[in-house]
Amino acid sequence: MRFCTVTCETRRETNGNIFWNISILGLKDTEASVMRRCHAEFDLKSTSPVDVLIVEASSVASSSFDWVNGVKDTFTFMNNRPEASLKLAVKYINDLEDRWKYCFVSSTAVAYEDKNKWTFTLRSNPKRSSLTEPIRK
Repeated sequence: MRFCTVTCETRRETNGNIFWNISILGLKDTEASVMRRCHAEFDLKSTSPVDVLIVEASSVASSSFDWVNGVKDTFTFMNNRPEASLKLAVKYINDLEDRWKYCFVSSTAVAYEDKNKWTFTLRSNPKRSSLTEPIRK
């Protein structure tokens, strides 16, 4: 049984822009590769290891981020509020659940001044082993 962690962080900067970051840790290399192909917003030029997915930007107007796959629409629709990044993180969680049958285990939320952090723990759905099958007589 494996676990992965999806972390979503937002910070309101002094100029009013929202900086946000979503990271996914603990996926198999193949799972991470498929997520990168399906969600082009995960930066392929990132210096992170192949099994770490990171997407971040500083605002809807950020030129450092290629707004793809409806990401900009999500932030525009939600008026660039911090919760927009949470909505995007839930999109990734749903994809992990649908594609590889990850199961939600727990979540934590922390808010401090202009910072918010949500952490979700997911567990892979292990194949049924002989230890979990009923005993037959």
